[in-house]
Amino acid sequence: MPGLDGLELARVIGGLPDPPAVVFVTAHDDYAVAAFDLCAVDYLLKPLSRCRLAKAVDRIVETRRLAQADDPDTVPVELGGRIRFVDRATIRYVEAQGDYVRLHTESGGYLVRASLGTLERRWEAAGFVRIHRSTLVNTRHVAELRLEGGRAAVKVGEELLPVSRRQTREVRDQLVRRLQPRSGP
Repeated sequence: MPGLDGLELARVIGGLPDPPAVVFVTAHDDYAVAAFDLCAVDYLLKPLSRCRLAKAVDRIVETRRLAQADDPDTVPVELGGRIRFVDRATIRYVEAQGDYVRLHTESGGYLVRASLGTLERRWEAAGFVRIHRSTLVNTRHVAELRLEGGRAAVKVGEELLPVSRRQTREVRDQLVRRLQPRSGP
């Protein structure tokens, strides 16, 4: 692409007030991690199959459906032919698992078709922060931040979740901001 490469263009698009879904289509697999760090919905390798393209379109539709849900404080989860509504505040952390994310709550885990990048953007104001390329954590459920030997981890419930070196400062800052008293009138 003359002038800008796909990653640069995704950065520009990501800065828009209501950015469109971005799907990378390329012959090179070495930029996939960078693409998902920029909140790409999918990363397709050439030659492209109809089935794979259909999955990417389904992912965009699902991402948009989640973004336009009537009640942003609840997450619809399909369970055996039923739809259960999970209160976002009860979600401790979110793990990317292929084309899905697993929502971890005190009562268990729920698999939802969505991208981690989409949830990160939508839930940032609700106190969710990325701690690793495949994990978001709800800062309201973090009991402690451990910094030992150049490594960081957060304790959520009984689980200790690793924080990437790249995210350590942001996670620490988010936790400190959460604990600071808000000044008011």
